[in-house]
Amino acid sequence: GFVYNHTEALGGIPDAWSMVKAHGRLKFQTASFPSNVTHVWYAAYVAARAGLSQLLLQLPEVPGPAERCAMLRPVCHLLARRMQAVQPGEIAPLSGVSQIDSADLLRADVEESSGFQDVLVSLLLGRGFAFGKLPEGTVEDWLWYRLHLVHLLGQDDDQSPDFKNHLEKLRNQAASLGPSHFENIDADGRVPGAGVIPGVPGVAPAMQTLNSVKVLLLTAQFGRALQQLQLQDRSLRGVALHMALLLRRAGTLEAIKVLEAPMDVSAFLCDYASNFAAREQLQYFRALEVSERVQALQRLLLSGAAGDELLGYIDPNGRHRPGLLEQSLQEDGMGDRSEFVELCSKAGRQACEQGQYREAIRLLHLGRCYSEVLQVLCRCLCLPIWREGHDNNEAMSLAQDIQRFFDIYERNLDRYALSSQVWAVARKLYATRMFHSFCDRGEPENALDIFDREQLLALGTESAEASEEIWAEYPRIVADYIRVLSHAAARGAMANYALHERLRQLQCFLARNRLVLDQETHAALAKLGLCC
Repeated sequence: GFVYNHTEALGGIPDAWSMVKAHGRLKFQTASFPSNVTHVWYAAYVAARAGLSQLLLQLPEVPGPAERCAMLRPVCHLLARRMQAVQPGEIAPLSGVSQIDSADLLRADVEESSGFQDVLVSLLLGRGFAFGKLPEGTVEDWLWYRLHLVHLLGQDDDQSPDFKNHLEKLRNQAASLGPSHFENIDADGRVPGAGVIPGVPGVAPAMQTLNSVKVLLLTAQFGRALQQLQLQDRSLRGVALHMALLLRRAGTLEAIKVLEAPMDVSAFLCDYASNFAAREQLQYFRALEVSERVQALQRLLLSGAAGDELLGYIDPNGRHRPGLLEQSLQEDGMGDRSEFVELCSKAGRQACEQGQYREAIRLLHLGRCYSEVLQVLCRCLCLPIWREGHDNNEAMSLAQDIQRFFDIYERNLDRYALSSQVWAVARKLYATRMFHSFCDRGEPENALDIFDREQLLALGTESAEASEEIWAEYPRIVADYIRVLSHAAARGAMANYALHERLRQLQCFLARNRLVLDQETHAALAKLGLCC
């Protein structure tokens, strides 16, 4: 019953004075607002806080306690002029604003007054005010006062040095104070009024307000504000992202780049979107500029989330069925299939540089960089993980990809216009990898079969011409070949004359090429010679 009395009709849009009265009745818990001088100055304060310039001019004319406030008229008129000075856009001149002597303000300052009169007079005099004196003063009250003071001391010229200096001091002060500084914590560690409905009994749970975020936003520190909003609660990360996108679209972030380092909205969006599946990430990327979207897509392709759903399926013949990415590019008007091919080629080269070989093979293939795919396959076949006996999921997956794409390329040598020299090196390295794999799995017959078929050591020839990659593999090929021969000799699985001939050819090969073998291999070779 304090907000509206029975004589006021319901419905329609309340005017400014009705809203201020309703607010005063709620605060002072009385239906007869305004009924004293404190009420009147509170009404003036609320009108100033809400920027209600015309109401400030009308307030001294309200019958009742206002007639006993001699200084109400000059103070309200000056406040109305101040509200008009800081409101953006073209505003019609205020009517009824009289000229006020500064002596009037000084007289108002020494009068016996309430805290609401004091804060208004102090603002007009351009001096500080201790908000501990203001009943139930809030962070918003303090910041409203300080921002008006910045305008007043800067003579309402946002390009003047004084304005910029005072604003920078306020920004620094707001940034230096921790979030807890802006919380009104009571003796029990609770935020007064948080979650409390007026008139409903109960204890409010402890919670953190967004006061620190509001202070940073209102002092044009948007990057810090959005970062604080994210840290305060994980559920607010989406809110922070949408605020960042709106600020950028409105040109606000561009306008304040002289005040603070520009915020990387693209990186913020990509980081947030990474919590979702590829399909949802593509939807988020549509909020970016075209150049940013291309970079975001490249990061997505290198994130390990680029499966068949995103990139499309590559069949055993190397043909490609479009996936979500290619469809999304076409829907967003970012070009035809050539854009997809270029994106994959760039991302594939970057993946190769970063050692993401599985991604590199697939992306370079989709980017139609077939010769580069062979080069990556050769590099993969020479990795130390095969020599060190790594038996993890990543190594197994890489081995499967190598075999899959080697089979595809063997079927499409002419179609992909591959260099016969590069293909010969890749084939030899692949055969070497298979040979070692058979040896490690204890399959000497299969190992010997691929050794002979692919002529891994070129035995029986005068000289061995091979690439650097093959030369690097020779010592290990020799070591495993001796193991296979020793196994055959121990089991009697090979005729003595055939074993002797293989040993002779191997010794000739070693004599011609002067390979450096380890001590264990030398010992195994000597022991095999004694057996034959």
